[in-house]
Amino acid sequence: MKTKTINLYEFDELSDQAKQRAIANNCGINVDYWEWYHSVYDDAENIGLKITGFDLDRNRHCTGKAVDDVLTIAHKIKTEHGFDTPTYELANEFIKDYAALDEDIDADELRGFENEFLKSILEEYSILLQKEYEWLTSKESIEDALRANEYEFLEDGSRA
Repeated sequence: MKTKTINLYEFDELSDQAKQRAIANNCGINVDYWEWYHSVYDDAENIGLKITGFDLDRNRHCTGKAVDDVLTIAHKIKTEHGFDTPTYELANEFIKDYAALDEDIDADELRGFENEFLKSILEEYSILLQKEYEWLTSKESIEDALRANEYEFLEDGSRA
């Protein structure tokens, strides 16, 4: 029987070249094995909006539907989101414009007005999803995950 000794390294003990290999080999560590987008979905549900799907990059979009009435969603955004966020600004404008609507507005016009607001909010959520994905696949985030999970590596940067 032969005995072979293998040296194992923590991420920070690797050479720069081995670190780059470790990062490249684990580029999906934060997005491949769990539903990374749930925090954004939960935030939307918190304000009365159900996200039903999304796509990133060139076809970036987000689909969803209102669970609450649109005015309630706007008020929840103002309560739940920071005042310096794009969603807060959209909600604030919507509430002002809603208050200024002519009381003789017909149902179709009102529905169109509300749909435009929802479309704008969903666009902001698509941006949030894109940013979250970009962060989770960034070099810094991958390095953090490799350290936090205390993975061990071979000298060349491949996982042991």
